[in-house]
Amino acid sequence: MLLCAHISGHHLFGGERSLLDVLDALSTLPLNVVVTLPSGNNKAYLDEITKRCIGAYVLPYPQWLDNREPYGWLSHSFADIIARHGVDIVHANTIVLWEPLLAAQRMGRQTLIHSRELISLDEPLRDRIGLTISDIVTEVFKRADWIIGNSKATCALFSKGDRTLYVPNAVCLSEFDMSNKFGNIIKFGIVSSNIPKKGVADFVEVARRAATRVPRARFVVVGPHNPQIALWESEVKRGERPDNIAFLGYRETPRKAMSELNVLLNLSHFAESFGRTLAEGMAARRPVIAYDWGALHELVQHGESGFLVPYRDID
Repeated sequence: MLLCAHISGHHLFGGERSLLDVLDALSTLPLNVVVTLPSGNNKAYLDEITKRCIGAYVLPYPQWLDNREPYGWLSHSFADIIARHGVDIVHANTIVLWEPLLAAQRMGRQTLIHSRELISLDEPLRDRIGLTISDIVTEVFKRADWIIGNSKATCALFSKGDRTLYVPNAVCLSEFDMSNKFGNIIKFGIVSSNIPKKGVADFVEVARRAATRVPRARFVVVGPHNPQIALWESEVKRGERPDNIAFLGYRETPRKAMSELNVLLNLSHFAESFGRTLAEGMAARRPVIAYDWGALHELVQHGESGFLVPYRDID
């Protein structure tokens, strides 16, 4: 099997961790797995991948965006890898890869797309791809012999009869076996890559509105620093924003991230196709609050494991 990643960032987020989960699952099967990555700038991530496969290739390959045509040179590069290792199955870890699937089809190999995108509710991604919902689904069907959906919502969207398989993302419970201790102060947190679509601005606004109403509440943002985070920090220092919020930076493991908070929020503006961070939070005994948007209702039992609120309803 050739497993093709679509992202390899400086920090490990959902896309990278999910790829490692897939590799862990494949390692229990009688398969030889080769991996391709679009970047090798994260040596620790590359080391984790090479522990789980027979070999990895790093080559720059762009995602399928702007309704572009496939690149012939890139298809040939993937064809070379497929031929060199006698690959039978090409597994694209996202819907936004094209050339590895094209090479596989031309060589008579099986193709599998792991759908992690709810494009029916993700207008920004549709705009980046440059096609309508139905056209994107049609293209995915053309490229895939088999489709894996990471939620019931993605399976319903990319339903190809008995060739669409429901395989939700996984969380290892033993990694989150931790208590949830708090005293007079309760910490509400968000864990994300801190890009705008993750809803960090909504979280910061929640903190501002809660400052005078809930003095026992503190708010923490766990994720990389960026210019917007720096601006909010400077506003807190100048007294222009309540000091009930702290920006903690990136934490190397989800467990360390969860140890910084008592209650986890997910306020993503885009439709999460699974909600990995929520699963990690609940595994760590953290109640969750999330927008009722995307596939999050598949994870959260409202009033039991957390609370679902209307989309973008900050109040």
